[in-house]
Amino acid sequence: MFDGDKLANRLSLLRTTYQINQRQIANITKLFTPVGKTTISQWENKLRVPAVSALQSIADLFAVSLDWLTGRIDKPYSTELILNLENDLMPLSIYIADSVSVNVFPVDTFHIAEEYLDIKKRPLYYSLGVRANIVFVLNCIKFDIIQNHLIVPNPNPASSIKFVVQYSDLNQDNMSNLNNLINNNPRCSLPLEMARLMPSENPLFDLEEKLNSINNA
Repeated sequence: MFDGDKLANRLSLLRTTYQINQRQIANITKLFTPVGKTTISQWENKLRVPAVSALQSIADLFAVSLDWLTGRIDKPYSTELILNLENDLMPLSIYIADSVSVNVFPVDTFHIAEEYLDIKKRPLYYSLGVRANIVFVLNCIKFDIIQNHLIVPNPNPASSIKFVVQYSDLNQDNMSNLNNLINNNPRCSLPLEMARLMPSENPLFDLEEKLNSINNA
């Protein structure tokens, strides 16, 4: 059953956890089904019943279950859901004119840990919370590239690559967050037996910790 109170509270919790405002959410959901700032405000104030397609945009942005967002279940993350979202974003390619796609990640100029690229190893080295953070940050980077037209003709006419990404013009907070989440994981580069002894890396945006604090209050 749809729970308007829980939707309002959980949407607000996602925003505060990820330090993002309603307008920013509205902008990034243009990647999926667009959701306006006014609509998000109405949801949080319980003034409007949302359409499923619009709610799915929010859930996919933050890599949380639609059932959790609408109050049907208590756990925000699903292994299958996060893997499906990851498969859409890594490798990350963006299509431009004439059906040409430009590869964004992985690239030589930005290292992506092998433990993350290998979908069999990924669950052993990265928690669901960290993986959800990575999905969110990749969506922010994708939006940044599209919104600010950061794919340009290659200035090197001798290259076989026709278009390049202007990485230096990307939001550097997003790039730093992506690097910290993927590459600064203390478990990476360790044999699996040793990695299992290491505590899980904490997400930069720790939704589960906030939920635990609310439940224990």
